[in-house]
Amino acid sequence: MSGSKTNIVNDIENAFYRDGYFLAKNIINSEFDSRSIYNISKNTYKIIDGLLSLFVDKCNNENKNIACKQGCAWCCHQTVMVLPFEVFYIINYLYTKISFEDIKKIKDRAIKKDEKTSKMLAMKYINYKEKCPFLENESCLIYEYRPMACRTYLSSAVDSCVHEFRNPKKVNIFPALYDLPLKAGRMMNEGIAKALSEKDINVEELKFESALKQVFEKEITIDEWIQGKKTFFKKPLTKKEIKYFNKI
Repeated sequence: MSGSKTNIVNDIENAFYRDGYFLAKNIINSEFDSRSIYNISKNTYKIIDGLLSLFVDKCNNENKNIACKQGCAWCCHQTVMVLPFEVFYIINYLYTKISFEDIKKIKDRAIKKDEKTSKMLAMKYINYKEKCPFLENESCLIYEYRPMACRTYLSSAVDSCVHEFRNPKKVNIFPALYDLPLKAGRMMNEGIAKALSEKDINVEELKFESALKQVFEKEITIDEWIQGKKTFFKKPLTKKEIKYFNKI
C-alpha cells in the first residue's frame, strides 16, 4: 500500500476512534449511571447501522455482492469478543423484554459453551465453532442489540463463510469480509473504551459466552462495574498464546 493510501486509512480509523471517544465522553460527562452506559451502546449502534446502510447501498450501486441476509448464520458459530458495556446493554434487554424461559435457555447455552472454551488455549478457541447462545432457528434472538463484532461482520461471498466454517483447524482460511465496517466498529469501540477507562472502569475484551456466564452466575451488576470494581475475570494468556497472537 502506498504512503498516501496508508495515510487515508489511518485518517479514517482515527476519525471513528474520535467519534467513539467523544460520543462516550459527552454522555458520561452529562450523566454517569447505568442509563448513560446503555445510551452509549444505543447511539453507537445507531451510527454504525447508518454507516452500514450507506455502505450496502454503495456496494449495490457498484454491483458488489452483499452475502449476508436473514437466515444465514454461518458466522454465528465462531468466537465473538465483546466489551463489558455491550454485555450489560444486552443483559438489560433480556431482563426487560425476554421471557424467563428464554433467559434460562440462553444462560444454559452460554455456561455450556464457556465451560468448553475456557479450557482451551487461545489458538484453539479463536477458531472453535459452536453456535452462539442467542442463535435459535438460524435467527438471532437479540438482533437489534447484537454486539459490534456481529454488527460489522459483512461478507461478500457466502461460499467463503461456509468454507471457513467447515475448516476450523485451517487458520489461513478467512471469509471474504469487507474491511471498512470491521475497522469502523472496532475503532469506535476502542474510542469508547478509552473514555470509560478515564473513569477507572475496566474495559477489557472478553469472550462473549464468558462475559454472559459471569453476569448470570456471579450476578454482576452494571452499577458494580461503573464503580470501578473488579467484576469480570479474564484468564491471563500464556507465553505460548501471546507468541501466537503476535505472529498472526
